[in-house]
Amino acid sequence: MAGLFESIFDALYLVLVISIGIKLLLLEDKSAKTFGVMGVVLGLGDSFHLVPRIMAHMTQNGMEQFASILSWGKMITSITMTIFYLLYYKHYKKENHKENKMLDCTIYLLTIVRIILTVLPQNKWGTSDPNLTWNIIRNIPFTIMGIILIAISYNEKGLFRKYSILIALSFIFYVPVVLFADKYAIVGMLMMPKTVAYFMLVYVAYKHYKTQFKTADILETALITLIFGLSAGVFFREFTKIFAFKGKTMLSVIHTHTLILGFVFGIILYLLISRIKNVDYKKIKMPIKLWSAGLVLTIVMMWIKGIYQVIGGNAELFNQNMFSGIAGLGHIALGIGIVWLMMYIVKESKLQIL
Repeated sequence: MAGLFESIFDALYLVLVISIGIKLLLLEDKSAKTFGVMGVVLGLGDSFHLVPRIMAHMTQNGMEQFASILSWGKMITSITMTIFYLLYYKHYKKENHKENKMLDCTIYLLTIVRIILTVLPQNKWGTSDPNLTWNIIRNIPFTIMGIILIAISYNEKGLFRKYSILIALSFIFYVPVVLFADKYAIVGMLMMPKTVAYFMLVYVAYKHYKTQFKTADILETALITLIFGLSAGVFFREFTKIFAFKGKTMLSVIHTHTLILGFVFGIILYLLISRIKNVDYKKIKMPIKLWSAGLVLTIVMMWIKGIYQVIGGNAELFNQNMFSGIAGLGHIALGIGIVWLMMYIVKESKLQIL
C-alpha cells in the first residue's frame, strides 16, 4: 500500500511542477521565465527516475525487475538537479545585480565536476549494485554548491531568504539518503519531503510573479492540458508497444479525457466567461481550482491504474476499493467544479440580459 501512495505522490508532483513551470514560462517577466525553465527541467529530469519507480511499485518485485532503468534514471536526475541549481544561481545574479567572477568560476567548476563525476562508469549505473563510495563522492561538489547557494541567498532579504530555507531543507533531507539509504531503506522516505521542498521552491516563485487571477489563466490551463493530453497519447502508444501489450488499459483513454475535460472545456469556459462583464474573479477562483485539482487527480489515478494493467500481471499489490475511493475524490472535485462554474455563468448571463 505504501507503494501506491508513493506512486500517487510522485505522479502528482511531476504534473504539478511541470504545470507551474509552463505557467511561469507564459508570463511576460523574463525572471519568471527563468524559474519556468527551472520548473520544467526539474519535472522532466525527475520523471526519468520517478516514472520507473511508479512502474516498479505497480508490479511484483518491480525494484529488482526495473533496477537498470531506475539506475539510469537516477543518473539523469542527478544531472538535471545540478542544472536546476545552476539556473537558480543565474537567476540570483540577475535579480540581485551581483557580479563576482570568483563565485561564478566556483559555481561553474562545481557544476562541471559534479556532472563529470556523475557520468563516470565507477558509479555502476544500470546495475542493482550501486557504488556507495562514488555516490558520496559525486555528491560532494553538489553539496558544496548547495551550501554556497544557501549562504548567498540567505544574505538577501525577502524572497531569496525563503528560497535559502527551502534549499537548505532539500539538502537536510537529501544528505541522509545519500549516506544511509542503502543500509536502511526507511531513510529513503526522506526523498518525499525533499521533493516537497523542491516543489515549494518553484511554487513560491510562481506566487511571487503571479499576483492576480485573470480570465487568460483559464486559457493557460487549457494549453497545459493540451500538452499533457497529447503527451498521454504518445505515452500510451509507446508504453504498450514496449511491453507488447494488446489488452484493455486506461492508458488508452487518458488523452481523450484530458483533452475533453481539460482543453475543450477550458476553451469553452474561457469563451463564456470572456462574454461576462465585470467578472467576479473571487467567485470563480474556487470552482476553477476544484476543476483543475479534480482533473489532475483523476488523470493521475487513471495513469497509475493504466500502468498497473499493462505490467501488473493481475498481482494484488494494493486495495482496489481504496484506489477507487481516491480516484472518486478526483471525479467529485471535477464534477463540482464544472457544475459550480456553469451555475455562475448561467446566473451572470441572465442578469446581463435583464
